[in-house]
Parts: sequence; C-alpha cells; structure tokens
Amino acid sequence: MDVSLTRTSEGEFVLHHAKGSNHKIEDFQPADDALPPGSRRRIYSFGVHPWGMSSVESLPFFNVE
Repeated sequence: MDVSLTRTSEGEFVLHHAKGSNHKIEDFQPADDALPPGSRRRIYSFGVHPWGMSSVESLPFFNVE
C-alpha cells in the first residue's frame, strides 16, 4: 500500500506493527515507529524458510495511530 497521510493537529503518526521470524529471541515482538512529517517507512516480508514461513522481516499486519 502506498499512502500519504495528513495531520490536522499537533503530534505524530505512529506505525504499530510486529517483527517477523528469523529464529531470534526478538521474533514477533511488537514495534511502534513514529512517523514525523516527511518521513517514509516500508515494512515488508521476504524470504521463505524450508518449512514454509515467509514473514522474515515483519508480519503483514499493521495500523497507524
């Protein structure tokens, strides 16, 4: 999804998402990224593990506050 957001009040947007799995202790941890004016953030999943897992970088679910 390619989207531009416009804020009408003070504050920043926050992108809430979760890390994917790469067989590390941080797998699936939630993440919150502030999105200051003019910023860009890309979340994606890549790679395929031999047993079928495909969400290495991040899970394909998110919301913006």
